[in-house]
Amino acid sequence: MKKRRMLSLLLSLGMVLSLFASPFSALAVEVEEQPLAETMEEVSVEEPVSPEQTDAEPVAEEPEEAAEVETVEIAEAAAEETVSAEAALAEANGEVYVLMNIPYADFYAGEGVEGVDAVTTATVKTFNQNMAGGSYHDGYITEDAKSGKILGVTYPVYVADTALLEGLKAVAVNDTATITVAAGKSALTTKEVSGADLLFASGDYAYMLLDEVPANFKTMTVEDGKFVFSAVEKKAETKTITEAELTYGGHYTDLTLSVDAPEFTSDSVVTAILLTAGEETYAFRHVEDVWRKTELGWNWDKLDGKGLAGKTITNITYYLKDGGVYSYDVNVPVKQHADGEISAVFAASYAVRLSGLPADIQNPVVTVATKVGRGETPVVIADNAKLYGTTAVTDKAVPGTVYNITVNSDNYATLTTSAQCLALGGTAVTLSKSSFTYNGKAQSPAVTVQAGETALTEGTDYVVRYMNNVMAGTASAVVIGVGDWSGVVVQSYKINAVALKAAGVTLNKTSLVYTGKALTPAVTVKNGSTVLKNGSDYTVKFSGNTKVGTAKVTVTGKGNYSGTITKTFTIVPKGTTLKKVTAGSKQFTAAWKKQATQTTGYQIQYATNKGFTKNVKTVTVKGNAKTSAVVKSLKAKTTYYVRVRTYQTVRGKNYYAPWSAVKNVKTK
Repeated sequence: MKKRRMLSLLLSLGMVLSLFASPFSALAVEVEEQPLAETMEEVSVEEPVSPEQTDAEPVAEEPEEAAEVETVEIAEAAAEETVSAEAALAEANGEVYVLMNIPYADFYAGEGVEGVDAVTTATVKTFNQNMAGGSYHDGYITEDAKSGKILGVTYPVYVADTALLEGLKAVAVNDTATITVAAGKSALTTKEVSGADLLFASGDYAYMLLDEVPANFKTMTVEDGKFVFSAVEKKAETKTITEAELTYGGHYTDLTLSVDAPEFTSDSVVTAILLTAGEETYAFRHVEDVWRKTELGWNWDKLDGKGLAGKTITNITYYLKDGGVYSYDVNVPVKQHADGEISAVFAASYAVRLSGLPADIQNPVVTVATKVGRGETPVVIADNAKLYGTTAVTDKAVPGTVYNITVNSDNYATLTTSAQCLALGGTAVTLSKSSFTYNGKAQSPAVTVQAGETALTEGTDYVVRYMNNVMAGTASAVVIGVGDWSGVVVQSYKINAVALKAAGVTLNKTSLVYTGKALTPAVTVKNGSTVLKNGSDYTVKFSGNTKVGTAKVTVTGKGNYSGTITKTFTIVPKGTTLKKVTAGSKQFTAAWKKQATQTTGYQIQYATNKGFTKNVKTVTVKGNAKTSAVVKSLKAKTTYYVRVRTYQTVRGKNYYAPWSAVKNVKTK
């Protein structure tokens, strides 16, 4: 008990002494201003965006030299009201919940983020209760009324012993005062406020007693003579946001993160925001880091923005002035940030040349559009155009017009610059050849550039880039002026497709046996010794390839090949089997298996030798229902070799099946 009493007395003494230094300064800790070079957070900001005023533009400036300051005039509260605040504290006599001004460093330290400093601005936005709602400032302005310092946030706090609050500035619910606030981009005015709104201009650790236990709060203790604040207790359940988008190169900021957070209302007052990426956590502050509720924006030089490059944002936590906490899990990758700046020049009306791009940039594309004022529609002359080296070909630009140029890529955030289009010179560009025939290689005609009587020199006065000069179609020679010459001239020429030749189309089979299904022999197409690919170099179409007869295959060139070649093949009926041959007197009887499908009749062939080269004769049997026939008028006691086949007549032409196996017989 004695230790606590002694600690309270020491705190009270320190606070009383500090009151003589400044009526709004911190009483238990020192707030030390740091130069811009020593702290990333304490920088100048011209026009940050407010939740209600989305048109305001935050533009970073170098801070001016510190000017002498004058205190904000705050009307003294009535004596009885001051007594009322003190009486309320005395009556509490123990643990209390208060709404307290907590310095950024103290607030975020409890959440595990160190080194978060106050915000010094070069605008009166410090005093804008709409823009800086949920924060409090130092109560000072410079003589030109254009700068101040935001010290921290206002948030519910649990205090276990009211003795810790002795000597701190207390605000009662019925207290009123006139404070200085922002009236516009650069003007200040005064207005009368009461209760908790007084904390906005009341300095570090000022507080107001709360009648109810807040849903979320920090706990204040004292360590080594300084106030310490715990992490927020009773945090809300983490939610997962499926819609979160990070865009680059905005009108006001380098990065803008938009999330879908339906729990927020239009009058929510955000006091603090934590953003987690990888193992790093970044603390947001008023004015310095653009706040629009669930839409966050910052520049690469804010919040150690470069430290976010290549990481993935995994969580955003919002702390509200009423103690509410909303934590959202997200999955938003952040691209790399390029050091330095890019620049561009118009080589002529049809091309823009870039420099300063990162060496490892992947798949860059360029967009070029007229630079216009707010509310005007730009004219786009290149939309995600591919880079050829460092040059992008555009639609015709207007000489003398300034264009915005943006570069997007797979691995770097949007890069931006601007350039003015230069006028074209009057040169004549001719090509050595206006057409080629496709050969699978790049084909590039020689270029001649003539300016009046003067022939320009390639490499010194211009360079040539060829486009689409391998495949059949229209190719281009892009002539770009260099050195003393500017301008771009595009000359087109043709690469003709190769005509297919009949000799280059072959079938693996020219005769196939009827199966009842569509028959498709393999097709090979060659251009000289080069075997072409079906589908990319040519297409194949079959016709009449199901029944017995003559079928067609049509080969049509495609892409780099042209022309149509037609080849034919035959489909013959199924064959039959010679079952037996029976000898007779100067005759024999042949019997075979019936084959009625796609068959008109049968043929019997016999000879006096196995090779069917001697005394060969053929007998035709019409009708597919017959299965035997007698062959007469033969020589007696002579051996004959016999075979049989089917045939089908189509449009007056006979199509024959293969011969059956051979049998022999000796006549009587």
